[in-house]
Amino acid sequence: MLRVHPGEFSDPLMLLRTATVTARAIDDAVLAIHGFSLSDLIEVALAYGDWRLSAVAECWSTADLDRQDPDQSGEDLAALLKRIASTPVAVTDGEVGAALSAQHADPAAWTASCSNPDRVAAAWAWATVDADQLSLAPGPRAATLGYALALRDGESEFPVPASMVLSGLAAAAGMLAAEVSNDEAARGLLQRVVTGQALSMRACNLFCVRGFMWLLFSCASGVMLS
Repeated sequence: MLRVHPGEFSDPLMLLRTATVTARAIDDAVLAIHGFSLSDLIEVALAYGDWRLSAVAECWSTADLDRQDPDQSGEDLAALLKRIASTPVAVTDGEVGAALSAQHADPAAWTASCSNPDRVAAAWAWATVDADQLSLAPGPRAATLGYALALRDGESEFPVPASMVLSGLAAAAGMLAAEVSNDEAARGLLQRVVTGQALSMRACNLFCVRGFMWLLFSCASGVMLS
């Protein structure tokens, strides 16, 4: 079981399902171009996120948070949300130390445990962007650092926070899908995958099916998911 930070996504599992289904369609074409597949990139992104969160999780308290007040069990939802939002966040020295240490880790710490270390290392290297070439895109529903999972500054590399892994992965899926959008085999497979997934979701409501199909076709059209 992997720890996954949801970042800005309200349904991170849907994002991961969409990326995984997209990978089934474009993996061969991406592998021929880059020497790694979208599946490799998904695997290493999730491995890194789990590694990063696991390091900090060791410092988390097992005691109840201040906002978990048993004497307020009868309060309504509005009051509960207000109390939670107004409770100060307490960050321990241990958490700060773990976060700082993670900035200087060797990527082998999370690539070595993956199913194909050489290919996931290539995927991680592709998603490592020079800081002076970075295009920032702040705002809602935008991948702030694009497809970057790590930033390079001279000889130093700095992986992004765990909270930005999924947005980077979503942007990367869109980029890779756009690169192979002219590959007839990939496009045909993606269309078949979309149809199959839509049929398998027949128990879901129409909104869910339409939303899933929009995400997949966005990938096929090169629209960055965010």
